[in-house]
Amino acid sequence: MASNTERLGLLKKDPILDGADTFNIETMLNENWNKIDKLTALIDPVTGKLLPGQENPVDVSDIQTKLDNIETSVGNLTGLETVEKTNLVAAINEIRRALATHSADEALHVQAAERDKWNAKATPEDVRIGIEQSTYSITKSAPDA
Repeated sequence: MASNTERLGLLKKDPILDGADTFNIETMLNENWNKIDKLTALIDPVTGKLLPGQENPVDVSDIQTKLDNIETSVGNLTGLETVEKTNLVAAINEIRRALATHSADEALHVQAAERDKWNAKATPEDVRIGIEQSTYSITKSAPDA
């Protein structure tokens, strides 16, 4: 089965698996030569180095836009709620240490919904007042003997 070279993407035929294929000059030769020619046009034939202006053929404006979008959605170092604001790795490590410390403490950790449910329950004082009020209303409404 045909494959492609790793760096240039040139077509390679397997002599054993593809041996019965019809030889196609366009795909098996010309397309490969055009790829090589296009890439060698970036190189000075005398020095073998990249020609001026070819040092960075990647369009970096797209990369900068993507970085700006990430910073907009995630935030930047100065906006972090950490002490360390000069190094992202250090800021992340600070957060990890704080999480490890928090996870290792002995305090009971409850979610807000659990806390609200707990706080809604009656306290011993609420129960005492409720009993007194119930006793008072029962006593008041009972007929005198």
